[in-house]
Order: sequence, then structure tokens, then C-alpha cells
Amino acid sequence: MLQPLLLDAANPSPNQGWNEHERKGLKERANADAVLALAFVHHLAIGRNIPLADVVEWLVGLAPQGVIEFVPKADPKVQELLALREDIFPQYSEENFRRYLSSRASIIEVATVTESPLPAVPGETKEYHSPHVRDKYAKKYPGSDDLNPYLPQHLPP
Repeated sequence: MLQPLLLDAANPSPNQGWNEHERKGLKERANADAVLALAFVHHLAIGRNIPLADVVEWLVGLAPQGVIEFVPKADPKVQELLALREDIFPQYSEENFRRYLSSRASIIEVATVTESPLPAVPGETKEYHSPHVRDKYAKKYPGSDDLNPYLPQHLPP
């Protein structure tokens, strides 16, 4: 069973209630068999200014095994995060990511995900619902809307 978490990962809930004993925080409640962190690391490391080593350590500490995707700086989404700010993230690299990860866990397999203009699961990524992205996508891939029912013209406004 897959249990998605909806939380501000940069500011997770602490213990709460009387004497901080009524409701446990995320760290004390975490009891997962695995963590699945796809297109997530860059949001914490670049979007929230959390050092990459700390992001890796936190994710590895949530479960004994898992899949963690590293999105490089060259990725369009990472470039959007960097568009209106100075790049103060020299440590954010795949080499450092692997170094940090291998110091805390065993890397069983490394796979490269090719660039795709669509989400892996149709409708999973809300960004394709915005008119701006829909128009940008349509300009970049003219005529492609006839080939796939999940392309811009079929998405709700």
C-alpha cells in the first residue's frame, strides 16, 4: 500500500498537545517500509534552501529503503526555481547527491529518467492544467495534441 503524505516537508509537524505528548510529530510517527521521493529533492534543496546533505539524510531517515530521484540543475523545473534568484547552491550536483546518499545508504541501482514533457501519470501534475503551461507546451510541440488525449486541449482550464 502506498501512503502519500501531504505536509510542508521543510517545516513538518512537531509533537503537539499537552506537554507535547498528545500527538506525535512526523519523525516519531514515521514507520514506513520505503520512501518514494520523485521530483522532490530540488524543492527542498533549492526551493527551501535546505542543504542537499540534510535533505538526503532526512529522506534516508524516514524508511529503511526507497527510491529518491535527483533532478539536475539543467532541468526546466529547477531552472524555474532559480529564475528569480541567485544560484547559491554550488553543492547541488548529482555527484554530491550520490556521495551524500552513499554515505548513509547502499545505492542498489541508478537509473536515468529521460526528459518528458508530460507527467508519468496523466493528471498527476497540476502544472499542465494552467493556461500558461498549456500554451507554452502547444507552441513547443505543434500538432502533437492530435497524438495524445492528455495534451493541452484536453486538460481543464
